[in-house]
Amino acid sequence: MNRRLPLYVFFIAALGWMVSCNRTSNVQQEKAVVIAPHKTVLQISRQESKNAVNSVVKEITSNAGEFHYTTTKYDRIGDLLHNDLNTLVSREHRGIQNKINTPYTPGFTSTESYRETKWIFRILFDNDIFANTDYYYTNGTGFQLVTPFANNSPMTYILPGLKNAAIDLNGLFIRQNMYTPVNPDVTEIQYGDHPFGATLTLGQFREVYDMEKKLAFKSSITFGVLGRGALGAEIQSALHNIHPVGWVNQINSDLILNYSFAVSKAVVSSPLYELNVTGAADIGTLYDNIRGGLDMRIGRFMPVYRGPISVFGLNTPGNKWQYWLGLKAGMKVVGYDATLQGGMFNKENVYVISSGDINRLIYYGSAGIAVYYRNYGLVYDQFFIIPEFKNARNFAWGSIRIEIAF
Repeated sequence: MNRRLPLYVFFIAALGWMVSCNRTSNVQQEKAVVIAPHKTVLQISRQESKNAVNSVVKEITSNAGEFHYTTTKYDRIGDLLHNDLNTLVSREHRGIQNKINTPYTPGFTSTESYRETKWIFRILFDNDIFANTDYYYTNGTGFQLVTPFANNSPMTYILPGLKNAAIDLNGLFIRQNMYTPVNPDVTEIQYGDHPFGATLTLGQFREVYDMEKKLAFKSSITFGVLGRGALGAEIQSALHNIHPVGWVNQINSDLILNYSFAVSKAVVSSPLYELNVTGAADIGTLYDNIRGGLDMRIGRFMPVYRGPISVFGLNTPGNKWQYWLGLKAGMKVVGYDATLQGGMFNKENVYVISSGDINRLIYYGSAGIAVYYRNYGLVYDQFFIIPEFKNARNFAWGSIRIEIAF
């Protein structure tokens, strides 16, 4: 036993020296790992922390394919070294989440201020006078209001949304459209021409925007009347010096119930140009059709999948203006059009276009310009469409839209 005692003492002393060296090495090499939400990893060693007086500045830069952003985060070193990983991630996320929860578009500031915009009022006015004509779809007037009150409407539950939508808007609308033949000032029936007709509708719409998938989805449900109750004759008479006497031959009254939806997917998107693929459909007693096409814009603007301009509250310095030139092209497959064929329920019409004379494949397009300043916008589009029925003419009309957010 006495012979082994020195050996035990030596062994214990050596072990203690090794443990001491290992702890010293760990102090010098141990690192605190901070993981930002975009998975960039920063490492700050304990040795580095000895040379820091108050704080360290961490520059976190993302170069993801669709957007770029840089943020600066300040933290006291002492607050970081002894926290577990979950705490560190939480701290980093809280510091920058408001700036990266949606993709940033160069040229515009990504802020949370858009959530403060609750109301958007739109005035819509269409007229063929902008194409120097006065027939077919001759006038359309409408008003739309995006309002929080519409969120509680029962109609909201039948208007589809998107699962991960960043923006979900609900609103109400009212609209009147009028249609006439080439010559509205004679009482004789003009066979082979567009019948007189008018619609007066109201309803609810929903607009949903998914920034991650670059999708915009719009839907609406429409109620109203076709025929005399839409007051087409009265309104056109008030707008013309000569009374359009041909309204005595207008399409008879009928009920309107229609459901519509449209989707737009960004193919190319930047602050200066974008290209979107569009698709839409109408189902009901007024229109039954499907549509598809392309939508292009060139200028300076927020991408279409980010929703209405004013929703994003671009009222910070340098972000006051948006403007663009737009082009659209598409085709429509027509199943039913009550403005040509009459209502689905009331078949007692003096004159309508027969089903066999309806052109089932229609091509259309538009060119337009838009200017927005802060929460105010003005858009003008010129629409073109090929003949919708046998022996009809090519047709064009202009459309003005005014938007005000508050």
